[in-house]
Amino acid sequence: MLIPTLIISIFLTDPKLICFITDDDSRSLVLASLAEKMPKLLPDILAAARQIQDAYYRVKVLASLADKLSPELLLDVLTATRQIHDYDSRALVLASLAKKLSQIKKPLLFSYWQDTIKILSVGERLSLFDDIGIYYI
Repeated sequence: MLIPTLIISIFLTDPKLICFITDDDSRSLVLASLAEKMPKLLPDILAAARQIQDAYYRVKVLASLADKLSPELLLDVLTATRQIHDYDSRALVLASLAKKLSQIKKPLLFSYWQDTIKILSVGERLSLFDDIGIYYI
């Protein structure tokens, strides 16, 4: 479903109106369209994407943002990815981020991975190994 240009133009004039979209599918489409047209709103778009309840639509937006993000926002998406419990969905977001992740300085990533391993280690051993496999790029 394509969002008509007129509707997008309404959100371009006042992006805060996105909070009134209650349907996750529509919200994800508007957020992805806004990211294309207004990159300066990426932090707000990322914050709105994190509020999407349905993981499927949240994953769609997060994956669509990958090539537009600064290193700082990229790490925010990685943090949001920790909250995605479905293995395939999490892998989809991580795969979309892979190219950009390779361009981030290693010390910045090390801190992120250190926090991630600590979080993952709280779960069961088999889950830890599965999760480490997802994050190993």
